[in-house]
Amino acid sequence: MRCLDCAVTGLVAEASATCVDCGAGLCRNHLVLGHREREVRASEGFETGMDERWSRAARCRECARTCSGQEAVPWPAPQETGSQ
Repeated sequence: MRCLDCAVTGLVAEASATCVDCGAGLCRNHLVLGHREREVRASEGFETGMDERWSRAARCRECARTCSGQEAVPWPAPQETGSQ
């Protein structure tokens, strides 16, 4: 798969990721990393509190511009808390 943004400018570059929103191929130069979603799940075992986990998402610049809230925050994700 080729990078969509590079193809627009006439360059040829292999895509290293795909946008989670539109599916466009992206090279490292046109990749925007951020939070896709925050999962909250109950911990198992001794502690029964809630555990927040962040997943990493790759987006094209156009989709990253239209994100709102936590989805637009750049990587790295906040430190995870809780037992491993």
